[in-house]
Amino acid sequence: MVGDGGDEPIIHFVLVHGATHGAWCWYKLTTLLLSAGFKATTVDLTSAGINLTDANTVFDFDHYNRPLFSLLFGLPRHHKIILVGHSIGGASVTEALCKFTDKISMAVYLVADMVQPGSTSSPHSIMTVGEEQEDLWEFTYGEGADKPPTSAQMKEEYRRHYFYSQSPLEDVILASKLLRPCPVRALRGPYGGEVGTISVVYTGGE
Repeated sequence: MVGDGGDEPIIHFVLVHGATHGAWCWYKLTTLLLSAGFKATTVDLTSAGINLTDANTVFDFDHYNRPLFSLLFGLPRHHKIILVGHSIGGASVTEALCKFTDKISMAVYLVADMVQPGSTSSPHSIMTVGEEQEDLWEFTYGEGADKPPTSAQMKEEYRRHYFYSQSPLEDVILASKLLRPCPVRALRGPYGGEVGTISVVYTGGE
C-alpha cells in the first residue's frame, strides 16, 4: 500500500543524481512515480543543480552529500525510503546507507557505481586524471596547476554520446543548459563505514 498520510507506511522514493547533473534529471521518472501514487523526492547535492555552491570549494564527500543527509534526517519514521542512485550517485547511496541504515528500506543502484562501504576509491573514470580523461573532461585547477583538479565538466561535444545516446534532442539541449561542474576532490572518497542488513538492487545498462 502506498499510504496517504498519518502513521500509515508510505513508500517514498528518494532519487540521487550523478556527476554534473542535478535533481532536474529525474523529472520523467518522478512524474511516473507520482502518477502511480508514490511519493518521490529529488535532491541537489552540494554544487549541483540549483545549489549555488562553487564546486571548486567542495573538498569533502560529507559536504557534497549534506543536502541528502538533511533530507533523510528529516523524514518521518513511517516513510519507507527506497534510495535510488545513478552513476557516481551510487557512492552517495552507499554513504547514506552507512548513516541512515534504520531509515532506508531498499537501495537501488541504477547503472551506478556500487561502491563498497569503507572504500577509499571509486571505479568512476572521472576520479583519475589521465590522457583519456583530459580528452573527455574539462578540469578546473582551483588550487593551482601543480595541485589535483578541483572540478570537472564533460566537454560539450561528447555529452550526447556518453550521457544521452538514447534521449531525444530536446532533452539533450535542455540538459546542456543545466549541467554544472562536479567537485572532483569530494568525489574521491573515502566512502562510508559499516552498513546493516538492507535490500539492495543493481540494474545495469547497455
